[in-house]
Amino acid sequence: MTSIFSLPVEVLQHCVGYLDTAALKETRLTSRTFRDVATKSLFDVATIRVTKGNAETFTALIKEDEFRPCIRTLYLDACKPGEKLDRDGCYAGYADRRSPWLQKAVAALDSTKLPKLKKLLLDNAHACSDGLCTSINKAVTSLLASASIDIDTVTIKHLQDSCEPDCRDIKQFPDTLKKLHLLITLWRDQGGSEYDDELECRHDFFNISLNSAWLYPLQSQLTHLTLHCDEYWGLWPKWQPGQLHFPHLKFLAFGNWTIAFDWQIDFITSHGETLEQLIFTCCPILHAVDMTPKQLNNTYRVHLGTQRGRGVTHVTFPDLRWHNVLPDFKRKLPKLRHFSMARGPKEIHYWNQVNLSCDEAFDDRYTQVPCIDVWRYAIFDLKVAEHVDITTDLGKNVMKMELKPRNPYTRYTGSGWLERADEETRKKVQYPDCLEEDQEALDELLAACKSRC
Repeated sequence: MTSIFSLPVEVLQHCVGYLDTAALKETRLTSRTFRDVATKSLFDVATIRVTKGNAETFTALIKEDEFRPCIRTLYLDACKPGEKLDRDGCYAGYADRRSPWLQKAVAALDSTKLPKLKKLLLDNAHACSDGLCTSINKAVTSLLASASIDIDTVTIKHLQDSCEPDCRDIKQFPDTLKKLHLLITLWRDQGGSEYDDELECRHDFFNISLNSAWLYPLQSQLTHLTLHCDEYWGLWPKWQPGQLHFPHLKFLAFGNWTIAFDWQIDFITSHGETLEQLIFTCCPILHAVDMTPKQLNNTYRVHLGTQRGRGVTHVTFPDLRWHNVLPDFKRKLPKLRHFSMARGPKEIHYWNQVNLSCDEAFDDRYTQVPCIDVWRYAIFDLKVAEHVDITTDLGKNVMKMELKPRNPYTRYTGSGWLERADEETRKKVQYPDCLEEDQEALDELLAACKSRC
């Protein structure tokens, strides 16, 4: 009778990959063959957390000659255990106050070669109030700057616009780096949240840092790219791809990316020769936009205490609709085999706790089920609530022209543009009546993708 031990090692490795930690430890004791196979799976991921005991264990692990070659994924977790608090700042200046045990772990990481390391996952705290995120960020940049690693995947959760890894120290990313996945977290001023949309760190990040530090240096080698954010972005804060082009890109995913211009769609379709997977999570088309001209050009800044009000507005009505965009994807992305658009997890937000729906959307993007939902269109009006999601109570009130928001965290600065608008303008602001057209366009695109598999 054929024994399980006669199976190829690769098959055994795949089988034990489904076991949890306790089962792997028991499997190691059954035979020499399973000891070797289970050991590789058991020590496949090395984790450093901001706790004394874990940091010491991590240091001992990577110094062990037997286990160090098994490490293929390095997980750096800057979140304190059981704490997902919505703090109001990230104070990078306190980086040198990190605990000695964390310094020891980071130093061990800097000085130790992990020969089989392929994946790097950094999970920052939602807001780095004690500098621990900065400490681990420095370890990340040091690792990426090393010429001796062959890492192919970098995933950063809660890449903060106000406290990000300093990539200036990286002269050249590893040539083997092919996959970059970013979940961006925006700084919030809880003392004056009505001005969050004008914070310079937000605009500097999307206008400068994102492209110059990450995307431009990696554009010639990336095959997978994920750009998610915990707030709407794209129009405001504006992100312009400019001359960005990824000649080998196969997978592209956006989260909370707002669409209002043809050039945003053109950026995606310019990758038609290579793109095979495209995923949108809560990426609405903006069918009505009200901004000041300077805001529209991304040059307007509000200096606290020196200026009040929003000034003259610039009202535009983008004519993009999903039933026009999706056929473009079908025609201009001939290699597309997987497409998904959906709202993602609904927000469940408790006071002083981080809203984890963005984390869930980021983690579950590969399994997201495509659908046509009411999230797919929104309006942008800084006098009401920036991007207005019509699935919320505020959004429903706005679409009914009842402009006084019931949500205490939104802003209302006086008479709105809809109150003074003529009948034609009011009609343009109404939610687009094209459910059947959008659904038909999605069905046709999904059918085309299926036929290419």
